[in-house]
Amino acid sequence: MQKGMGRQMSFKFKQQSVGETTYLTFEIDDNLEVDSFAMHMMTNNRFANIVQTQIVRINEKRQIQFNVTGLTKMNSRISMPRPKREVLGIFSSILNAFEEVDAYMLDMDHLFLEWEYVYLDGQGNCMLMYLPFDHTYSKDKIDFLQEVVSRVQPDYQEKDTYLFDIQNSFSRGAIQKLSDFREIIKKCANVSDVGGREEKQQTQENRMEVSAKLQEKETVAEKITETAHQAGVRKGKAGRAGGEEYKGGCG
Repeated sequence: MQKGMGRQMSFKFKQQSVGETTYLTFEIDDNLEVDSFAMHMMTNNRFANIVQTQIVRINEKRQIQFNVTGLTKMNSRISMPRPKREVLGIFSSILNAFEEVDAYMLDMDHLFLEWEYVYLDGQGNCMLMYLPFDHTYSKDKIDFLQEVVSRVQPDYQEKDTYLFDIQNSFSRGAIQKLSDFREIIKKCANVSDVGGREEKQQTQENRMEVSAKLQEKETVAEKITETAHQAGVRKGKAGRAGGEEYKGGCG
């Protein structure tokens, strides 16, 4: 949902490249007051889940620049089937971004949660844009999370209902706070880990069973060989004994 926050604004971002760096830019009116504290925090700290931001003056106009070098849009990534581990990692990193903003005493309502401008880095971590000025755009964080979950394309080969379970939790109203969402993705991850451990254990047991059967076959083969060898020895002795008796009879 959106709510009024200061002056009416429209966002027209442009993508620009400076050398090997790619920026998403937006011109700021001189009358617009920029949050100097927020800019100080973002300039002097390396945020893990907030897009690096700076404000420069070009041709007497202020321009905010978001460094999106090496980032990909989330909508293009999750529009294709993604494995469960990757999806849960994205969910967790979104929560990390919210917590990071709070930890640096920034205004969470200034996060730009427009779907077209949510990014992922090379490790699959969510990267959000922070607007350091008052604006009319603000989306409820729980609504945003529910939207993200609804847009994910699961890997059906995994045969896991975790996304349905999360969507059902939203529908039942079980997710009211960010901590509720954190808890449910932890549970989903633990179920995955348990399933993985059980699968590994089953694989190990199967290998042990196969190994035992092979060893049993080898033991049987060894016994057969030994029996055949002993039979051959007895037959040889019997032959030699018979030959000696015949020779004696002729003499």
